[in-house]
Amino acid sequence: MRGHKVVIPNSLQDSVLAELHKSHLGIVKCKAEARSRFWFPGIDKAIDKMIASCDVCLQLRATPARAPLAVWTYPPHPFYRIHIDFLGPINNETYLVIVDAYSKWVEAIRMSTVSTAAVILKLQQFMSTFGVCHTLVSDNAMTFVSQEFEAFCAANGISHLTSPTYHPASNGQAESFVKIIKKGIKSSILSNDSKPINLKIMKYLFDYRNSIHTTTGLSPAELVFGRKLRSRLDLIAPPAPPVTSSSPPSALSDHVRKQQCLQSESYNGHNEQTYGEGKIVLYKKPIANKQHRWTKAVVIKRIGNVIYLIKDLVTSVTLKKHKNQLLMYNGTDNSCDSQTGMPTIDIEDIVTPQSATLEPAREPPPPATECTSPSVTAETQSASGTPPETHSVVADSNLRSDDDEEFQEAIDSESEPDTAVEGRRVGGRVLRAIPKVNYKPYM
Repeated sequence: MRGHKVVIPNSLQDSVLAELHKSHLGIVKCKAEARSRFWFPGIDKAIDKMIASCDVCLQLRATPARAPLAVWTYPPHPFYRIHIDFLGPINNETYLVIVDAYSKWVEAIRMSTVSTAAVILKLQQFMSTFGVCHTLVSDNAMTFVSQEFEAFCAANGISHLTSPTYHPASNGQAESFVKIIKKGIKSSILSNDSKPINLKIMKYLFDYRNSIHTTTGLSPAELVFGRKLRSRLDLIAPPAPPVTSSSPPSALSDHVRKQQCLQSESYNGHNEQTYGEGKIVLYKKPIANKQHRWTKAVVIKRIGNVIYLIKDLVTSVTLKKHKNQLLMYNGTDNSCDSQTGMPTIDIEDIVTPQSATLEPAREPPPPATECTSPSVTAETQSASGTPPETHSVVADSNLRSDDDEEFQEAIDSESEPDTAVEGRRVGGRVLRAIPKVNYKPYM
Protein backbone atom coordinates (compact mmCIF):
# COMPACT_ATOMS: atom_id res chain seq x y z
CA MET A 1 0.00 0.00 0.00
CA ARG A 2 0.98 3.60 -0.61
CA GLY A 3 -1.26 5.52 1.68
CA HIS A 4 -4.75 4.54 0.66
CA LYS A 5 -3.67 3.32 -2.82
CA VAL A 6 -2.83 -0.20 -3.83
CA VAL A 7 0.56 -0.75 -5.43
CA ILE A 8 0.22 -2.88 -8.56
CA PRO A 9 3.04 -5.34 -9.27
CA ASN A 10 4.66 -5.51 -12.69
CA SER A 11 2.88 -8.72 -13.67
CA LEU A 12 -0.58 -7.19 -13.25
CA GLN A 13 -0.01 -3.67 -14.59
CA ASP A 14 -1.07 -4.42 -18.20
CA SER A 15 -4.30 -6.17 -17.20
CA VAL A 16 -5.24 -3.42 -14.73
CA LEU A 17 -4.62 -0.71 -17.35
CA ALA A 18 -6.68 -2.66 -19.91
CA GLU A 19 -9.57 -2.79 -17.46
CA LEU A 20 -9.14 0.92 -16.78
CA HIS A 21 -9.40 1.78 -20.51
CA LYS A 22 -12.11 -0.72 -21.36
CA SER A 23 -14.65 2.08 -22.01
CA HIS A 24 -12.09 4.03 -24.11
CA LEU A 25 -12.18 7.09 -21.95
CA GLY A 26 -9.75 9.89 -22.61
CA ILE A 27 -6.31 10.39 -21.04
CA VAL A 28 -7.50 12.84 -18.38
CA LYS A 29 -10.35 10.63 -17.12
CA CYS A 30 -8.20 7.48 -17.06
CA LYS A 31 -5.47 9.20 -15.04
CA ALA A 32 -7.96 10.60 -12.55
CA GLU A 33 -9.57 7.18 -12.00
CA ALA A 34 -6.18 5.46 -11.62
CA ARG A 35 -4.83 8.01 -9.11
CA SER A 36 -7.86 7.49 -6.88
CA ARG A 37 -7.46 3.70 -6.75
CA PHE A 38 -3.91 2.37 -7.39
CA TRP A 39 -0.35 3.32 -8.17
CA PHE A 40 2.85 1.91 -9.60
CA PRO A 41 6.05 3.60 -10.80
CA GLY A 42 5.60 5.36 -14.15
CA ILE A 43 1.82 5.06 -14.16
CA ASP A 44 1.23 8.36 -16.04
CA LYS A 45 3.56 7.41 -18.89
CA ALA A 46 2.04 3.95 -19.07
CA ILE A 47 -1.48 5.39 -19.42
CA ASP A 48 -0.34 7.83 -22.13
CA LYS A 49 1.36 5.05 -24.09
CA MET A 50 -1.62 2.70 -23.76
CA ILE A 51 -4.19 5.22 -25.02
CA ALA A 52 -1.91 6.47 -27.84
CA SER A 53 -1.59 2.90 -29.16
CA CYS A 54 -5.32 2.06 -28.89
CA ASP A 55 -6.66 1.39 -32.41
CA VAL A 56 -10.22 2.30 -31.46
CA CYS A 57 -9.22 5.64 -29.99
CA LEU A 58 -7.08 6.41 -33.03
CA GLN A 59 -10.03 5.92 -35.36
CA LEU A 60 -12.17 8.26 -33.26
CA ARG A 61 -9.66 11.08 -32.91
CA ALA A 62 -10.80 14.52 -34.07
CA THR A 63 -9.18 16.45 -36.92
CA PRO A 64 -6.32 18.61 -35.70
CA ALA A 65 -6.62 22.39 -35.63
CA ARG A 66 -6.03 24.22 -38.89
CA ALA A 67 -2.52 25.39 -39.69
CA PRO A 68 -1.91 29.04 -40.52
CA LEU A 69 -2.90 29.88 -44.10
CA ALA A 70 -0.02 29.36 -46.51
CA VAL A 71 -0.48 31.62 -49.54
CA TRP A 72 1.04 31.13 -52.98
CA THR A 73 3.80 33.50 -54.06
CA TYR A 74 2.35 36.16 -56.33
CA PRO A 75 3.70 35.55 -59.88
CA PRO A 76 5.69 38.26 -61.69
CA HIS A 77 3.46 38.60 -64.78
CA PRO A 78 0.24 37.27 -66.32
CA PHE A 79 0.02 33.56 -67.11
CA TYR A 80 3.22 32.74 -65.28
CA ARG A 81 1.35 30.23 -63.10
CA ILE A 82 -2.01 28.73 -63.97
CA HIS A 83 -4.33 26.45 -61.98
CA ILE A 84 -6.55 23.88 -63.68
CA ASP A 85 -9.38 21.63 -62.54
CA PHE A 86 -12.49 19.92 -63.86
CA LEU A 87 -16.02 21.14 -63.25
CA GLY A 88 -19.00 18.88 -63.64
CA PRO A 89 -20.73 17.04 -64.93
CA ILE A 90 -23.50 19.65 -64.99
CA ASN A 91 -26.35 18.83 -67.37
CA ASN A 92 -24.13 16.04 -68.69
CA GLU A 93 -21.41 18.57 -69.56
CA THR A 94 -17.87 18.73 -68.17
CA TYR A 95 -15.73 21.88 -68.26
CA LEU A 96 -12.01 22.46 -67.90
CA VAL A 97 -11.46 25.52 -65.69
CA ILE A 98 -8.18 27.41 -66.19
CA VAL A 99 -7.26 30.30 -63.88
CA ASP A 100 -4.35 32.72 -64.15
CA ALA A 101 -2.86 33.35 -60.71
CA TYR A 102 -1.67 36.87 -61.62
CA SER A 103 -4.70 38.49 -63.25
CA LYS A 104 -7.45 36.05 -62.12
CA TRP A 105 -8.36 35.57 -65.78
CA VAL A 106 -10.58 32.52 -66.03
CA GLU A 107 -11.46 30.18 -68.89
CA ALA A 108 -14.20 27.53 -68.86
CA ILE A 109 -13.68 25.15 -71.78
CA ARG A 110 -16.33 22.61 -72.66
CA MET A 111 -14.92 19.08 -72.81
CA SER A 112 -16.48 16.27 -74.79
CA THR A 113 -14.10 13.85 -73.07
CA VAL A 114 -11.70 14.19 -70.13
CA SER A 115 -8.89 12.14 -71.63
CA THR A 116 -5.31 13.31 -71.40
CA ALA A 117 -5.08 13.94 -75.15
CA ALA A 118 -8.20 16.14 -75.08
CA VAL A 119 -6.89 18.16 -72.12
CA ILE A 120 -3.50 18.65 -73.80
CA LEU A 121 -5.22 19.89 -76.95
CA LYS A 122 -7.24 22.47 -74.99
CA LEU A 123 -4.14 23.61 -73.12
CA GLN A 124 -2.28 24.04 -76.41
CA GLN A 125 -5.11 26.21 -77.72
CA PHE A 126 -5.03 28.25 -74.53
CA MET A 127 -1.25 28.68 -74.64
CA SER A 128 -1.31 29.62 -78.31
CA THR A 129 -3.16 32.77 -77.18
CA PHE A 130 -1.53 33.58 -73.83
CA GLY A 131 1.83 31.84 -74.07
CA VAL A 132 3.36 28.82 -72.37
CA CYS A 133 3.17 29.08 -68.59
CA HIS A 134 6.06 28.41 -66.22
CA THR A 135 4.10 26.55 -63.54
CA LEU A 136 0.94 24.47 -63.79
CA VAL A 137 -0.95 23.42 -60.65
CA SER A 138 -3.55 20.65 -60.63
CA ASP A 139 -4.98 17.95 -58.42
CA ASN A 140 -4.15 14.26 -58.68
CA ALA A 141 -6.77 13.29 -61.26
CA MET A 142 -5.65 10.48 -63.54
CA THR A 143 -5.72 12.84 -66.49
CA PHE A 144 -3.17 15.17 -64.86
CA VAL A 145 -0.76 12.57 -63.48
CA SER A 146 -0.49 10.34 -66.55
CA GLN A 147 2.81 9.83 -68.30
CA GLU A 148 1.49 11.55 -71.42
CA PHE A 149 0.66 14.71 -69.46
CA GLU A 150 4.01 14.68 -67.68
CA ALA A 151 5.75 14.32 -71.05
CA PHE A 152 3.79 17.31 -72.37
CA CYS A 153 4.87 19.45 -69.43
CA ALA A 154 8.50 18.35 -69.71
CA ALA A 155 8.60 19.05 -73.46
CA ASN A 156 7.36 22.63 -72.90
CA GLY A 157 9.47 23.39 -69.83
CA ILE A 158 6.44 23.54 -67.50
CA SER A 159 6.85 22.80 -63.80
CA HIS A 160 3.87 20.64 -62.87
CA LEU A 161 2.79 20.81 -59.22
CA THR A 162 0.06 18.64 -57.73
CA SER A 163 -1.87 19.19 -54.53
CA PRO A 164 -1.94 16.58 -51.73
CA THR A 165 -4.49 13.86 -52.25
CA TYR A 166 -7.94 14.71 -50.89
CA HIS A 167 -6.83 18.19 -49.89
CA PRO A 168 -8.41 20.50 -52.46
CA ALA A 169 -7.48 23.60 -50.47
CA SER A 170 -3.90 23.27 -51.72
CA ASN A 171 -5.25 24.03 -55.19
CA GLY A 172 -7.61 26.61 -53.76
CA GLN A 173 -7.22 29.01 -56.68
CA ALA A 174 -8.83 26.58 -59.09
CA GLU A 175 -11.29 25.26 -56.50
CA SER A 176 -12.64 28.72 -55.72
CA PHE A 177 -13.08 29.52 -59.41
CA VAL A 178 -14.81 26.18 -59.92
CA LYS A 179 -17.42 27.43 -57.46
CA ILE A 180 -17.66 30.75 -59.34
CA ILE A 181 -18.12 29.09 -62.74
CA LYS A 182 -20.52 26.57 -61.25
CA LYS A 183 -22.64 29.42 -59.96
CA GLY A 184 -22.58 31.12 -63.37
CA ILE A 185 -23.61 27.93 -65.16
CA LYS A 186 -26.44 27.26 -62.75
CA SER A 187 -27.68 30.84 -63.01
CA SER A 188 -27.61 30.51 -66.80
CA ILE A 189 -29.65 27.32 -66.61
CA LEU A 190 -32.20 28.81 -64.24
CA SER A 191 -32.65 32.00 -66.26
CA ASN A 192 -35.63 32.20 -68.57
CA ASP A 193 -33.54 33.41 -71.50
CA SER A 194 -33.95 31.30 -74.63
CA LYS A 195 -30.32 31.72 -75.71
CA PRO A 196 -28.09 28.62 -75.88
CA ILE A 197 -26.27 27.71 -72.69
CA ASN A 198 -22.85 28.26 -74.31
CA LEU A 199 -23.72 31.88 -75.16
CA LYS A 200 -24.84 32.46 -71.58
CA ILE A 201 -21.58 31.08 -70.20
CA MET A 202 -19.56 33.28 -72.58
CA LYS A 203 -21.54 36.33 -71.45
CA TYR A 204 -20.94 35.39 -67.81
CA LEU A 205 -17.20 34.98 -68.39
CA PHE A 206 -17.04 38.29 -70.29
CA ASP A 207 -18.70 40.19 -67.44
CA TYR A 208 -16.51 38.49 -64.83
CA ARG A 209 -13.29 39.31 -66.69
CA ASN A 210 -14.41 42.91 -67.01
CA SER A 211 -15.32 43.38 -63.33
CA ILE A 212 -12.93 44.44 -60.57
CA HIS A 213 -11.42 41.62 -58.54
CA THR A 214 -11.23 42.18 -54.77
CA THR A 215 -7.72 40.71 -54.47
CA THR A 216 -6.01 42.74 -57.20
CA GLY A 217 -8.23 45.84 -57.18
CA LEU A 218 -8.35 45.70 -60.99
CA SER A 219 -10.30 43.70 -63.51
CA PRO A 220 -8.61 40.69 -65.14
CA ALA A 221 -8.93 42.41 -68.52
CA GLU A 222 -6.99 45.43 -67.27
CA LEU A 223 -4.16 43.26 -65.98
CA VAL A 224 -3.98 41.25 -69.20
CA PHE A 225 -4.67 43.91 -71.87
CA GLY A 226 -4.04 47.12 -69.97
CA ARG A 227 -7.61 48.32 -70.44
CA LYS A 228 -11.19 47.31 -69.79
CA LEU A 229 -13.02 45.48 -72.54
CA ARG A 230 -15.66 47.51 -74.37
CA SER A 231 -19.14 46.36 -73.38
CA ARG A 232 -22.71 47.40 -74.05
CA LEU A 233 -22.66 49.52 -70.89
CA ASP A 234 -20.11 51.78 -72.58
CA LEU A 235 -22.86 52.91 -74.96
CA ILE A 236 -24.34 54.93 -72.10
CA ALA A 237 -21.38 57.29 -71.96
CA PRO A 238 -20.90 59.91 -74.72
CA PRO A 239 -18.63 58.75 -77.52
CA ALA A 240 -14.96 59.50 -77.08
CA PRO A 241 -13.38 61.94 -79.56
CA PRO A 242 -11.71 60.13 -82.45
CA VAL A 243 -7.95 59.86 -82.47
CA THR A 244 -6.50 62.22 -85.06
CA SER A 245 -3.07 62.78 -86.48
CA SER A 246 -2.71 65.83 -84.23
CA SER A 247 -2.79 63.62 -81.12
CA PRO A 248 0.44 63.50 -79.12
CA PRO A 249 2.67 60.90 -80.80
CA SER A 250 4.09 57.97 -78.94
CA ALA A 251 7.13 55.84 -79.63
CA LEU A 252 4.93 53.09 -81.02
CA SER A 253 2.90 55.39 -83.27
CA ASP A 254 6.08 57.02 -84.59
CA HIS A 255 7.54 53.62 -85.40
CA VAL A 256 4.33 52.53 -87.16
CA ARG A 257 4.22 55.75 -89.22
CA LYS A 258 7.80 55.24 -90.34
CA GLN A 259 7.09 51.67 -91.39
CA GLN A 260 3.95 52.78 -93.25
CA CYS A 261 5.96 55.39 -95.14
CA LEU A 262 8.50 52.75 -96.15
CA GLN A 263 5.70 50.48 -97.32
CA SER A 264 4.12 53.29 -99.33
CA GLU A 265 7.42 54.05 -101.03
CA SER A 266 8.05 50.42 -101.90
CA TYR A 267 4.47 49.89 -103.12
CA ASN A 268 5.23 52.00 -106.20
CA GLY A 269 1.64 53.12 -106.72
CA HIS A 270 1.11 56.00 -109.16
CA ASN A 271 -2.67 56.10 -109.40
CA GLU A 272 -3.53 59.61 -108.24
CA GLN A 273 -6.84 59.83 -110.09
CA THR A 274 -9.79 61.17 -108.08
CA TYR A 275 -13.47 60.90 -108.95
CA GLY A 276 -15.98 63.55 -108.01
CA GLU A 277 -19.62 62.98 -107.18
CA GLY A 278 -21.77 62.41 -110.26
CA LYS A 279 -18.84 61.41 -112.47
CA ILE A 280 -19.30 58.47 -114.83
CA VAL A 281 -16.73 55.71 -114.34
CA LEU A 282 -16.03 52.18 -115.47
CA TYR A 283 -15.67 49.57 -112.75
CA LYS A 284 -14.60 45.96 -112.74
CA LYS A 285 -17.65 43.72 -112.62
CA PRO A 286 -16.74 40.10 -111.86
CA ILE A 287 -18.10 37.36 -114.08
CA ALA A 288 -17.50 33.60 -114.26
CA ASN A 289 -14.06 31.94 -114.08
CA LYS A 290 -12.40 34.81 -112.22
CA GLN A 291 -12.94 37.10 -115.19
CA HIS A 292 -14.37 40.60 -115.15
CA ARG A 293 -15.82 43.15 -117.50
CA TRP A 294 -15.84 46.92 -117.34
CA THR A 295 -19.30 48.31 -116.59
CA LYS A 296 -20.51 51.89 -116.37
CA ALA A 297 -21.48 53.44 -113.06
CA VAL A 298 -21.88 56.84 -111.47
CA VAL A 299 -19.96 58.01 -108.39
CA ILE A 300 -22.27 58.67 -105.45
CA LYS A 301 -19.67 59.82 -102.93
CA ARG A 302 -16.18 59.25 -101.69
CA ILE A 303 -16.10 57.37 -98.37
CA GLY A 304 -12.36 57.07 -97.82
CA ASN A 305 -8.98 57.97 -99.19
CA VAL A 306 -9.25 55.37 -101.95
CA ILE A 307 -12.80 54.00 -101.52
CA TYR A 308 -15.81 55.20 -103.52
CA LEU A 309 -19.51 54.44 -103.36
CA ILE A 310 -20.85 53.98 -106.90
CA LYS A 311 -24.13 52.98 -108.53
CA ASP A 312 -24.37 50.66 -111.50
CA LEU A 313 -26.14 52.41 -114.38
CA VAL A 314 -27.70 49.17 -115.63
CA THR A 315 -28.79 47.36 -112.45
CA SER A 316 -28.93 50.44 -110.14
CA VAL A 317 -27.04 48.42 -107.52
CA THR A 318 -24.94 50.42 -105.06
CA LEU A 319 -21.36 49.13 -104.73
CA LYS A 320 -18.23 50.01 -102.78
CA LYS A 321 -15.09 49.99 -104.90
CA HIS A 322 -11.39 50.75 -104.56
CA LYS A 323 -9.94 53.32 -106.90
CA ASN A 324 -7.77 50.60 -108.41
CA GLN A 325 -11.01 49.05 -109.65
CA LEU A 326 -12.19 52.23 -111.39
CA LEU A 327 -11.46 54.03 -114.65
CA MET A 328 -12.67 57.46 -115.70
CA TYR A 329 -15.26 57.36 -118.48
CA ASN A 330 -14.54 59.96 -121.14
CA GLY A 331 -17.81 59.77 -123.08
CA THR A 332 -19.82 62.84 -124.03
CA ASP A 333 -23.44 61.67 -123.53
CA ASN A 334 -24.60 62.86 -120.08
CA SER A 335 -28.34 62.37 -120.53
CA CYS A 336 -30.36 60.97 -117.63
CA ASP A 337 -32.77 58.09 -117.41
CA SER A 338 -36.26 59.26 -116.59
CA GLN A 339 -36.95 56.28 -114.34
CA THR A 340 -33.75 56.11 -112.30
CA GLY A 341 -32.67 59.73 -112.54
CA MET A 342 -29.14 58.53 -113.28
CA PRO A 343 -27.12 59.40 -116.39
CA THR A 344 -27.59 56.93 -119.21
CA ILE A 345 -24.71 56.48 -121.60
CA ASP A 346 -24.42 54.08 -124.44
CA ILE A 347 -21.16 52.20 -124.81
CA GLU A 348 -20.98 53.49 -128.39
CA ASP A 349 -20.01 56.84 -126.90
CA ILE A 350 -16.66 55.36 -125.97
CA VAL A 351 -15.72 54.45 -129.49
CA THR A 352 -17.14 54.85 -133.02
CA PRO A 353 -17.23 51.45 -134.67
CA GLN A 354 -16.61 51.01 -138.34
CA SER A 355 -16.89 47.91 -140.42
CA ALA A 356 -13.70 46.33 -141.55
CA THR A 357 -12.54 43.15 -143.16
CA LEU A 358 -10.11 41.52 -140.77
CA GLU A 359 -7.21 39.52 -142.04
CA PRO A 360 -4.63 37.96 -139.77
CA ALA A 361 -1.17 39.41 -140.04
CA ARG A 362 0.91 37.31 -142.43
CA GLU A 363 4.24 38.93 -141.70
CA PRO A 364 5.59 40.26 -138.42
CA PRO A 365 5.71 44.03 -138.14
CA PRO A 366 9.02 45.80 -138.56
CA PRO A 367 10.96 46.12 -135.32
CA ALA A 368 10.71 49.44 -133.55
CA THR A 369 13.80 51.50 -133.00
CA GLU A 370 15.07 52.47 -129.56
CA CYS A 371 13.36 55.86 -129.60
CA THR A 372 10.15 54.66 -131.25
CA SER A 373 7.32 52.94 -129.41
CA PRO A 374 3.94 51.77 -130.68
CA SER A 375 2.20 54.53 -128.77
CA VAL A 376 4.43 57.20 -130.30
CA THR A 377 3.82 55.81 -133.81
CA ALA A 378 0.08 55.77 -133.27
CA GLU A 379 0.16 59.33 -131.96
CA THR A 380 2.15 60.50 -135.00
CA GLN A 381 -0.30 58.88 -137.40
CA SER A 382 -3.25 60.41 -135.63
CA ALA A 383 -1.67 63.88 -135.65
CA SER A 384 -0.93 63.69 -139.37
CA GLY A 385 -4.52 62.83 -140.16
CA THR A 386 -3.71 59.42 -141.56
CA PRO A 387 -6.13 56.88 -140.10
CA PRO A 388 -4.49 53.75 -138.80
CA GLU A 389 -5.00 50.56 -140.74
CA THR A 390 -7.43 48.17 -139.14
CA HIS A 391 -6.99 45.04 -141.26
CA SER A 392 -3.63 44.03 -139.76
CA VAL A 393 -3.51 45.40 -136.27
CA VAL A 394 -0.81 43.64 -134.27
CA ALA A 395 0.20 44.69 -130.78
CA ASP A 396 2.71 43.32 -128.39
CA SER A 397 1.08 42.63 -125.04
CA ASN A 398 4.35 43.31 -123.30
CA LEU A 399 4.45 46.86 -124.63
CA ARG A 400 0.92 47.83 -123.65
CA SER A 401 0.27 49.40 -120.32
CA ASP A 402 -2.35 48.19 -117.85
CA ASP A 403 -4.62 51.12 -118.74
CA ASP A 404 -4.52 50.14 -122.41
CA GLU A 405 -5.45 46.55 -121.56
CA GLU A 406 -8.31 47.58 -119.30
CA PHE A 407 -9.69 49.99 -121.88
CA GLN A 408 -9.35 47.35 -124.55
CA GLU A 409 -11.28 44.82 -122.45
CA ALA A 410 -14.07 47.37 -122.00
CA ILE A 411 -14.29 47.82 -125.76
CA ASP A 412 -14.12 44.10 -126.55
CA SER A 413 -16.86 43.27 -124.04
CA GLU A 414 -19.42 45.76 -125.36
CA SER A 415 -18.61 46.48 -129.00
CA GLU A 416 -20.33 44.75 -131.86
CA PRO A 417 -18.51 41.81 -133.50
CA ASP A 418 -16.64 42.19 -136.76
CA THR A 419 -16.01 45.88 -136.15
CA ALA A 420 -12.88 47.93 -135.81
CA VAL A 421 -12.41 50.93 -133.62
CA GLU A 422 -10.87 54.25 -134.44
CA GLY A 423 -8.12 55.74 -132.32
CA ARG A 424 -8.87 57.70 -129.17
CA ARG A 425 -6.49 60.16 -127.54
CA VAL A 426 -6.12 59.71 -123.76
CA GLY A 427 -3.40 61.50 -121.81
CA GLY A 428 -1.32 62.28 -124.87
CA ARG A 429 -1.63 58.76 -126.28
CA VAL A 430 -3.79 57.27 -129.01
CA LEU A 431 -5.47 54.04 -127.95
CA ARG A 432 -6.67 51.66 -130.61
CA ALA A 433 -8.78 48.59 -130.19
CA ILE A 434 -7.52 45.26 -131.41
CA PRO A 435 -10.24 43.62 -133.54
CA LYS A 436 -11.31 40.09 -132.75
CA VAL A 437 -9.75 37.56 -135.08
CA ASN A 438 -10.46 33.87 -135.25
CA TYR A 439 -6.99 32.33 -135.03
CA LYS A 440 -8.13 28.70 -135.00
CA PRO A 441 -7.54 28.13 -138.75
CA TYR A 442 -3.91 29.19 -138.25
CA MET A 443 -3.14 27.12 -135.14
